[in-house]
Amino acid sequence: MSEQLALRFAAGTKERIRALAGDGESMTSVLLRGIAALEGQGAIDGTEPEQPHNDRLAVIEQRLDVLEAGLAPADDGVAGYPLIVKEGAVRMQATGKAPAEIRKAIEQACGRSPDPKHLARTLRRWASQTTI
Repeated sequence: MSEQLALRFAAGTKERIRALAGDGESMTSVLLRGIAALEGQGAIDGTEPEQPHNDRLAVIEQRLDVLEAGLAPADDGVAGYPLIVKEGAVRMQATGKAPAEIRKAIEQACGRSPDPKHLARTLRRWASQTTI
């Protein structure tokens, strides 16, 4: 059963959420996608100390800024590219970003990026693997 929630946002947030929405995507869907991405960034075993409410809000705002740029930060030590990075790169390509800009964003998130000669093929493969 679904439940209705009322949320209050700071000025400008509604426009930021709309800017993140894909074609036909609701603002609620954008928020749920952001929450899912944030859940994947936290401690998986619950060993991190709990942060005060204000610190968590600052972290969420920082992560939202990164998501708006197209990519979320990658976890270190991951052999392949994290799914959120793949989705961000595919989203950047779909919005017409230049290949050099996509590679730069991937490198900022992961510390490395696909070879320029193979970027188009890599993005096609990633597009088939993601559910954007």
